[in-house]
Amino acid sequence: MKKILSVLLVMTLVLMTGVPAFGAEADSLGLEKAITAAKNVVTVPDSFTNFNYSTSQNTVNGTTYTYWNLTWNDVSSGGSMYVTIDENGNLTNYHYYNNMNEPDRNQQGLSKITKAQAVKTAADFLVKAVPGYGNRMKQIVNQELGVYGTEYQFYFKMFVNDIPVDFINATVSVNRYTGEISNYYFNGVIGDLNLTSYPAPAGVVGFDTAGKAYISEIGMDLKYYSYYDYMKKTLKVFSAYETTVNGKAIDAKTGKVVDLFLDDYGYPMAGGAGGKDEGKSAEPPVPEFTEEEQAAIENTNGLIEKSAAEAVARGIGMNFGELKTISLSNSYVEKEKYFWNMEFELGYASVNAATSELTGFSLNIDYTNKGGSITQERAKVLAEEFMKKVAPDKFSQIKYVDINSLNPIPYLEADYGYHNVNFVRQANGIDFTSNTMNVTIDKTTGKVVSYYSEWYDKVTFPSIEKVITKEAAFAKTDSIGDYGLIYKKTGAAQISLVYDFINSGGILLDGLTGERINWDGTPYTSGIVYTDIKGNWAEKMILELQENGYYLPAATQTAGVSGDKFNPKSTTTQIEFLRYLYAPVQSQYMEDDVFYNMLITSGIVKKAEVNATQNISRQDVAKFVTRYLGYEKLAVKTNVFKSVFNDTPQTGYQGYAAICYAFDIIKGDTKGNFNGSKTITHTESAKVIYMTLKI
Repeated sequence: MKKILSVLLVMTLVLMTGVPAFGAEADSLGLEKAITAAKNVVTVPDSFTNFNYSTSQNTVNGTTYTYWNLTWNDVSSGGSMYVTIDENGNLTNYHYYNNMNEPDRNQQGLSKITKAQAVKTAADFLVKAVPGYGNRMKQIVNQELGVYGTEYQFYFKMFVNDIPVDFINATVSVNRYTGEISNYYFNGVIGDLNLTSYPAPAGVVGFDTAGKAYISEIGMDLKYYSYYDYMKKTLKVFSAYETTVNGKAIDAKTGKVVDLFLDDYGYPMAGGAGGKDEGKSAEPPVPEFTEEEQAAIENTNGLIEKSAAEAVARGIGMNFGELKTISLSNSYVEKEKYFWNMEFELGYASVNAATSELTGFSLNIDYTNKGGSITQERAKVLAEEFMKKVAPDKFSQIKYVDINSLNPIPYLEADYGYHNVNFVRQANGIDFTSNTMNVTIDKTTGKVVSYYSEWYDKVTFPSIEKVITKEAAFAKTDSIGDYGLIYKKTGAAQISLVYDFINSGGILLDGLTGERINWDGTPYTSGIVYTDIKGNWAEKMILELQENGYYLPAATQTAGVSGDKFNPKSTTTQIEFLRYLYAPVQSQYMEDDVFYNMLITSGIVKKAEVNATQNISRQDVAKFVTRYLGYEKLAVKTNVFKSVFNDTPQTGYQGYAAICYAFDIIKGDTKGNFNGSKTITHTESAKVIYMTLKI
């Protein structure tokens, strides 16, 4: 995992620092200053003797900035350190990985460094990394970042007038066992550090006024979202409120909506939206077919011929040129839905192989063209006329969405030669975010140059009759995202004091319960505060586990139960226990099947032992934690173990029981019995995991 993260970070450094180029700047004096600046912040290990560097440029809002990218490596151990220094001597990127075989460097279990100690280490690092500004940065505690693997991850923003500055922030990761800074990224434009025109906080409108303005003018919109479980092959649709990320905020002085500015990082011009290959092509015939293969074969019966699909594509009047290839593929979500995908000499097209509906096309034209007199309003009309022809049954179920207004794209300049016209499906009067249509119109000719449709035919929308109000959703989001005063940019060098969510983006609330949920609709657990453990005999252990990133998986709790409930006396299922044990790395294994595959590969669980929803027994808990600790080979030698319990563990479990007893993980009941077949509660699970991690 560390090696993967190292590679990803290197890619990030390259992408963020732009294209290598600035000749005169890349001299020995500049390199000397860059190395000096780096070593004033970080300590390069003596064994990291292999040194390399490069220079690069990045243009933001029309201003070009220069960077030094420094790399030190330990060739023998594989350790590495990457540092980026900007032209003013600020450290903007840092990654440190030491592959030495020291006990603390690849450790699992409870942290040796407390979160408070790690926060101080991160804050002290920022003071040195961004001289003159790092000392004005404070931790924002309600962010997504927490514990990931061996790291504490923290998010900081600069503060002016005791108000956070949105556009100058940083993430810092601290190793939980060594206390070393392992990763750091400064997010902000270098030139913005020199901005001084911060409006004073006097004369601002009140919180209630600003809150009402946000709800009425910007919105807490209820929408349908969906999640497709590709392992179970099931589609889940649910209603939810999301923090609107639309480039708007409430001006703190006037109480009116203002448009926020997005920095232009000089990204390459984007092309128009085109067709999409929805899945893998069908398997060639084999002597025997699996059940899934047989179903696929049956679903292809009655599909239109290739020639008919080509005729549909050419029927829209586009000059596609010669047909080069045509292939059949099925939908990623609706496996029984097939498409003919055609690659032409001058474009691409996709046609529903059962209904003959055109589902997408694009022309191979120069999407960097500029100019044209056709307005967005006229483009919308042209797009609607086109869609009435190709998808008349769907046209009545969609709504126009001004995507360019909701999510401005900096690199689409005013004279960009095309209009992107976007629509979203409506169900029960609200948006279904997973089903959209897009049409691209040439501003000069008025012609449609690309079209794409994503539409589910077999989908059920749950009732929204009993959803919470927008006001209730706003209040809940405020408790998470902290709605309040914040400095944001309304121009390249223009700072405005606004009301907005300080922890903006990514907050999704269940439409019915108002509880925070993940993007797959399951209860959100990271950073929650359990409300039902006060005074519990294991409270201290549960809280310490939380600080180390160990949360009871809310995804497996009883439906409708709030994610802030630990439910101490509830019985623990097998998957609850295992996910609790592996909580800090759960983001890598969101799907249950993927999670179990990892456990099987790691030797924690055998394939025949998988029984996710079964209440887990004490003897199975002992077995799994023994394997987790690496004592499986010893535990199976049952003849060498003497029973330490008054009752005799079941045959095959004697070693697991004895090892857990020796490490104080499972000590038995008040009568000294192991009670191997007895189930365990959430509280007992916490105690077992806590003691396991203490070893």
